[in-house]
Amino acid sequence: MLCLLVLPSCREGITGVEEPIVPVAEIEQAKPEEDITQIKQVRGTVDDKRWTKKYDTHFRKNSKRFFGVGFNWKWWKSQSITESALNEKAESWVHAKGLMQVMPGTYGDIQKKLSGLGDIWDPRWNVAAGIYYDHYLYKSWKAERPFVDRMAFTFASYNGGMGNVLKAQKLCNSEKDWNCNLWHSITLYAPYVSSWRHEESLHYVKKINKLMINYIEESS
Repeated sequence: MLCLLVLPSCREGITGVEEPIVPVAEIEQAKPEEDITQIKQVRGTVDDKRWTKKYDTHFRKNSKRFFGVGFNWKWWKSQSITESALNEKAESWVHAKGLMQVMPGTYGDIQKKLSGLGDIWDPRWNVAAGIYYDHYLYKSWKAERPFVDRMAFTFASYNGGMGNVLKAQKLCNSEKDWNCNLWHSITLYAPYVSSWRHEESLHYVKKINKLMINYIEESS
């Protein structure tokens, strides 16, 4: 679900609420996150025949528009599979809508920036709005990090709010001398961000990566 300042849960991610002290011992003992590059067989990748190609044109067009020629548009199809199972009529309990599960308020904000966007339910405009916001987030995470990590930061921000990811990164930076620009570091500190429904976001990122497993290594 696209998370901007429209949802209360998104607003909580940027309010500066004081977080609990992180038990360093627990972090040190944490098991490494599953290495996505080591997964050899995953059922239901983005290329699986069960996923319709009906919307591929929209993913290709908007990937090229916002990310440039050569960027793998299947990242956005994988995200849409995770969001809505490619159901253009999908609507969540908080009224996020369409293929990319965009909130109506957020969509209105994006319409002010992108001329020509029509009905939120139209797959053309829904996909355009979602990828536009992905691009905004992708540019925001500009510190040096591997490409797949940058995508993870982007998707987690889309799902759970950039403010919550920043909180986890701040905790990481304050507690231990790690590279807190890596996604693995964020997964360790995410549980200590009280405003973040982190399990949903971590699962969200992992599912997208598994859908893209055939392309992970070539993207790195």
